[in-house]
Amino acid sequence: MIIRDARSYTYSLQLKAPLRRKEEVVVRRKGVLFFLQGEEDFIGWGEAAPLPGFSRITLQEAQALGRAAAKAVTGRSIADARNWLTPEQSGDPSVYFAFHQAFRVLAQEHEEEKKDSCTVALCSLLDGDLNETEARLQAGLAEGCRCFKLKVARRSLAEETDLVAHILSQLPSDSTLRLDANRGWTYDEALAFCCSVPLEKIAFIEEPLQDWRQIPRLQTESGIACAVDECLQDMSALLLFRADHDREALMHAYRTVVEAACYLVWKPSLSFPPEALGLDIRKRCILSGAYESGVGTAAVLEEALRRGGASLAAGVDTYSRLAEDLLLTPLHLEGNRADARLFIPAGQAVDVTHLEECCCE
Repeated sequence: MIIRDARSYTYSLQLKAPLRRKEEVVVRRKGVLFFLQGEEDFIGWGEAAPLPGFSRITLQEAQALGRAAAKAVTGRSIADARNWLTPEQSGDPSVYFAFHQAFRVLAQEHEEEKKDSCTVALCSLLDGDLNETEARLQAGLAEGCRCFKLKVARRSLAEETDLVAHILSQLPSDSTLRLDANRGWTYDEALAFCCSVPLEKIAFIEEPLQDWRQIPRLQTESGIACAVDECLQDMSALLLFRADHDREALMHAYRTVVEAACYLVWKPSLSFPPEALGLDIRKRCILSGAYESGVGTAAVLEEALRRGGASLAAGVDTYSRLAEDLLLTPLHLEGNRADARLFIPAGQAVDVTHLEECCCE
C-alpha cells in the first residue's frame, strides 16, 4: 500500500487535576496527531505526546520532526516507510512510535489480533497524597483490579513502609503490588527500605536508585526484583544525541544493568523499543503509558497485546487522568483486563474538534 497523504495536527486536552512533573506543572495535555492516508481511503492515526519534565524535546520540536517525517513518507509504500523511519531518522521516541502506530493501522495489521479477541491485563496507579492514594486503591479494588503500582521515595522511610504495609493488608491474595521510586533514593536508603518491607509480596521496584549502576547490587544484597524505565530513556537519548567515542562504552554499561534487571518498563512515548536499543527481547517487558490520549493509549495496549499482554499488566492508568479525549468513544479500561476488541484498530474514530492542523514549512 502506498501512503498518499500525511498530515499533522496539534491537540490540547484538559487534565482532571494539575500534573506536577519535576519543575513543571501541567494543566493541559498537549501533543501532535499524525494522519496517514493510503489507497482506498484507508487511514491511520498516530500520536506523539512528549511529556514535560521527562521528554527531551518540546511540543514544537515534535511538530517539526513530525512534519519532516510526514513529508518523507508520502509517496512511499508502508514497507519502505517503515524501513526509512529508523529511531535516528525519527529524532524522538514519541515521533517514532506515532508513525509506526499509524503504519500498523494503515496496513490493517490489527486484524489478526482482533480475531483472537485476546485481553490485556491492567495495572492501577496509586499516586498523589495519602487520601488520593487510598481513594484510588479502594476504587481499583471495587472495579476488580488485581495489580497496583505505588509511587514511593516521596516520604520518610517510616511513612513509606507503613503505607506499603497498609496497602498490602487491603489486597486480595491473588493481587500484586509494584513500586516505583523514580530514582529517588541513595543506595543506603533503598537498602533500608527493602529490609523493612515483605519482599515476597512485592512484584518489583522500578528504578529505585539515583545511581542506576548499582541496581544489580541492590537486587543481590536485598533480594528484591528491580525494573528499569529511566535507563531505557537514557539509552534512547544516547542513541540520538551522543556521537563521541564514549557512547558505546556508556551504552554497554546501561545494557549490562538493564539486562541484569528482572523487568523492563517501556514507555513508547519516552523510549525507543528495547530491540532498537540492542536489548534482549526475551526480557519481561511491561508496557506503560505517559498520559497519552486514547489514540496513544490504544497503541500502547496494542503493543502490550503483541508482547503477551495477558500475563504482564500494562500500566495505562494515566489515561484516566484526562478530563477529555481525542476518541469519539473513550476507551473503557476499568477493572482487571481490557478486551482487545475495544482498542483495535487504534484511534480511528477521532474527534476532530480537538485538532488544529499544523502549517507546513
